[in-house]
Amino acid sequence: MMNLNIDKNLNISIYIQIVNQIIEAIDMGIFKPGERLPTQREISAGFNISRGTIQKAYEELEKRGVVEILKGSGSFVSKVHEPKGGERKEIAVKLIDELLDKLSNINYTYSEISAFIEMRMSYRENKDKCVSIAAIDCNPEALEIFKIQFSIMKNIQFRIFILDDILKYSQPDKVFEDYDIIITTLNHYDEVSGILYSHREKLFKAAVSPASDTIINIATIPENSEIGIISESVKFKDIMFRNLETFNIEKEKVEHAFNTDTNLIKRFLRNKNFLIIPQSYRLENAFLKKDLQGFLKKAGKIIEFKYQIERGSLIYIEEQIDSILDSR
Repeated sequence: MMNLNIDKNLNISIYIQIVNQIIEAIDMGIFKPGERLPTQREISAGFNISRGTIQKAYEELEKRGVVEILKGSGSFVSKVHEPKGGERKEIAVKLIDELLDKLSNINYTYSEISAFIEMRMSYRENKDKCVSIAAIDCNPEALEIFKIQFSIMKNIQFRIFILDDILKYSQPDKVFEDYDIIITTLNHYDEVSGILYSHREKLFKAAVSPASDTIINIATIPENSEIGIISESVKFKDIMFRNLETFNIEKEKVEHAFNTDTNLIKRFLRNKNFLIIPQSYRLENAFLKKDLQGFLKKAGKIIEFKYQIERGSLIYIEEQIDSILDSR
């Protein structure tokens, strides 16, 4: 028996409420094309609705081409009924909301749910064609740089995860079940291994360091230069400062701004001649783009800080990818 929710206080006649809910049940797949609907007697007894009202609803469904009424046999879902565009959207939204409610009720966070959905969609589209890779690190800048490195590889699906987000997952092992390879840095390997204990066989540690051109560009910054750096996270800011110190560039002489500090960025672009930004960093603010163009025109130099997976680790991961693809 289907579930009808009849509200006699609504300014909608009861038979139309029945019509709408039966159409919704059909569109959601509760009743399949060609399937027999409950009889008028069953609905009347189950929901205390007069048989005359139910008959009127079924006749309306037949007029709309949703139901076929066969005398002596019953009422059946039409084999040609399909939801209209607007109805399809409403059904999709309702199904998504129901899924979100159910998963939230069993203590999954929205971040986990998003990861599940994206992973399952990718899996269904590419389950035999691609290797699914998850990368985990403590800051978004490094992860985006890893993504750039892997973008040139064929037949992979690559998703990034912030370590702090994973620590909040109620069941992190479940989130990473369908990934073929999980990558994290040497610094975080032990912690991630503890969190994803059941996936240790597909967890790989990667050595990371500044790219050679980044090292050369920083090493050749003239003394007494006015340097500014921009980052999205505190952790990547610390990484950049640590590397600057290896070239005897004192932290106190370098000015930092987060990518959201637009006023500060605009100000220190006026008196800097070197700007260091993560390779992955993109200025979305049109005014700041203009300021950067002005910075370059006045002979300012921008250095992209490429903090990437070292070639040895990358080759090893590529071998694992090839092995997985070959096995398929």
